[in-house]
Amino acid sequence: MKRVISWFAAVAMTVVMSASVAEAQSPIRFGIAGGLSMPSGDYDGVENGFHGQFMLGFGMIALPVKLRADVTYHSMGLEGPGVPGVDNDDNLRVISGALNGIVSMAGIGIKPYLTAGVGFYNQKIGDLDAENDFGLNGGVGLEFGLTGMSTFLEVRYVRIFVGEDEAGESFNASIIPITFGILF
Repeated sequence: MKRVISWFAAVAMTVVMSASVAEAQSPIRFGIAGGLSMPSGDYDGVENGFHGQFMLGFGMIALPVKLRADVTYHSMGLEGPGVPGVDNDDNLRVISGALNGIVSMAGIGIKPYLTAGVGFYNQKIGDLDAENDFGLNGGVGLEFGLTGMSTFLEVRYVRIFVGEDEAGESFNASIIPITFGILF
């Protein structure tokens, strides 16, 4: 009986270890995240809000450079007089798609990293028409390695190049998202 139990324990450990190694070396990872969205730049009258994010990462575990595609939904409230024709009950909604490069630093258990990328941003306030703009982002993060997955904490600066406002002055919107996520 002891032999049978020992044999099953050995097989179970081999299967679990093989699955963990195969998962850790997978070149494709996906994840979910969320956190605080802080407006900056020319976003006058916009309050802090939240964001949710889906990610798809590409790269080999042994290489320090990886690619990650992010789709993010930001929602931020309006305060004060703000934009004519817009209710204070309305929100600024930003949906974005970005492709980012990530450079990992050395670390055991906790790995710091730098990230930067380009994106496409769709902005909408209340019932006004949505606007599509190009943007850049950059930031820093910490990845915490766990068995078969990892978590991360990241701070970015997102600059959206909107163009000119009604007065003909340059208008550039910025968001500083602080994100906590899980990568599988």
